[in-house]
Amino acid sequence: MELIFNNNRPPSWGKSVPWPGDDAERVSEDVASLEYSPYKAALLDQARQVWKLVIRRKMPAIWFIRTHRPVTVLLSVICDYAEVPITQALNGEFTERDFYNLKMAFGSFAASPLWICDASRPEYFQRGLAALHTSEAITYVFCDWVLEEDELAAVDRLTRELEISFLFPK
Repeated sequence: MELIFNNNRPPSWGKSVPWPGDDAERVSEDVASLEYSPYKAALLDQARQVWKLVIRRKMPAIWFIRTHRPVTVLLSVICDYAEVPITQALNGEFTERDFYNLKMAFGSFAASPLWICDASRPEYFQRGLAALHTSEAITYVFCDWVLEEDELAAVDRLTRELEISFLFPK
């Protein structure tokens, strides 16, 4: 399990590491891929739920990310929240107001009880789910992909055993 972004105290099962091959060129390619994909609208819908429940209401949550690099998803979400086009932000083409909005979005995000986790491989997700039994009081778990049958079964078991709400695209 790779914990991509953490604040305060990471879950006991995570470790902070960069996404393999994260360099400016690959992130830029991934951003372009996300910007023109049908997945973008679903991601932003889910991100609005994250902002509402985790950023504003301070409900502890984990966001498992599989569809794109976590850094790409985070940049996209923060730019959307700040109302700054991601291409402008990546190129450094923003106004003083844009900079202020980005700074506030990053600050809100960093101060929240949200952990972003790499779920690029199914075994990372399964390990993360298993560790929820012993982790801090997590209220919500977000997944940014349509869950497979075995993943749905694991989620169903967890929701019966723990007081956790799972939010994922169907």
